[in-house]
Amino acid sequence: MIQQGTKDTKKQQDIDLLSSLGQPGEQMNQLHGFWDFTVFIPGILKEKGNRLRDVFSNQWEKKNWRNVPGPFYTSETDTCLTGRMQAAENVLYDENGEEFIFRQPRDRQELVQVVAAAYFDPFTGYGCDGNDRWVSHSVREWWRGRQDLLNWIVEQLRNPESQSRTHENFIEQNQVEALRDFEQYFATGLHDYLRAYVFFLEERRVPQESDPLPWL
Repeated sequence: MIQQGTKDTKKQQDIDLLSSLGQPGEQMNQLHGFWDFTVFIPGILKEKGNRLRDVFSNQWEKKNWRNVPGPFYTSETDTCLTGRMQAAENVLYDENGEEFIFRQPRDRQELVQVVAAAYFDPFTGYGCDGNDRWVSHSVREWWRGRQDLLNWIVEQLRNPESQSRTHENFIEQNQVEALRDFEQYFATGLHDYLRAYVFFLEERRVPQESDPLPWL
């Protein structure tokens, strides 16, 4: 297992990872917030001499129920709150401090940051084989159960002290802001993303502008 080094070493590693994919923040050709980024993951790891199995354990049977469907997901992660340090636009903590994916990467920079979050999790609790695990009916089932997740978000926002009693730096890591971001994502983009993802799972290709998307 790869151990976390000094802050300077971590910063340089992130820079190296970004350089392996091109310019940070470059948007992929995508519709509805979906793109098939999995082809890039081995190259990111190879650049640092790492293998998929050293960074991603792919423990689907233990996945956190809060994970938004997509290639990345988490199972049992460390509770040291390192995930949002690496991938603030994609990773949230549950009430126990374990990490989960609240938004799949939208561009190259976010992809690298999620890989970095997985890299620095000492429990190797991240998975990247979601495309081989999710099927259209399980995505629809996840969406039908979204109210439980929305209720959970509301509860966390109502009582953030319940988290800070366990982990004092929850608030300092902008957990509340991220929870609001997740809540907004439900209202402004997640539904369309999931429709595009279901299309991808059924057709095994990224939808084009002329493709009708399946309903959830």
